Amino acid sequence: MESGIVVYKKVVLGANVDETIQRCLVLYEDKLRADLNSEDSKSRESARKALEIEEILVRHSDAFLPDRFKGKGYSRLRAVYAFPFEFPEEWWYPNLVPANRSFADGETVMRIRVDGSSSLVLPMYEVDRLYNHSRDDQRNMGRIRAYWESAVSLEEFARDFVNPHKSGYEWYSKDGTKRIEKPEVIIPDWDLEKMSFLNASENYI
Repeated sequence: MESGIVVYKKVVLGANVDETIQRCLVLYEDKLRADLNSEDSKSRESARKALEIEEILVRHSDAFLPDRFKGKGYSRLRAVYAFPFEFPEEWWYPNLVPANRSFADGETVMRIRVDGSSSLVLPMYEVDRLYNHSRDDQRNMGRIRAYWESAVSLEEFARDFVNPHKSGYEWYSKDGTKRIEKPEVIIPDWDLEKMSFLNASENYI
């Protein structure tokens, strides 16, 4: 697609361009279900817990999403993830990119042009709290609500949000009314065919 907004996704390079692109297109649900069949017991248990949390999130998406996004089938499980910014080499993301090791062995950042009207930006911070805190139904429901209610389209985010501290994880709307902490982009499964990979071949020169 010629129009659209560029997002960034970390991926371990495949043997060729096509394999790398296919790795970028793996839905989160497919990855977790594959991990359920892992020979490693820790991977299986981690996938089981993640699926449990993600299925709860999916059940409440339409209840808490802004009206303009309701009824369209948005789901973290049926999506590809990216970020609305490129990672500096020295930057790390808690629970995602370890300090002093921004890039795993063989990992690169893919630049991908996506439809800014259908892709959403949401606060990954709230999901981190679901994954990393003990179960408390009332408190977790607040986190689920905060996650979905914060949703904006990628084009809204690109137009209306800024990161005033540059090295932090908090983006604010220019009018000061909204904050998204640790923004992530979810690209829904029904829109993946519009993705355009801008630098795939550069990794094989």
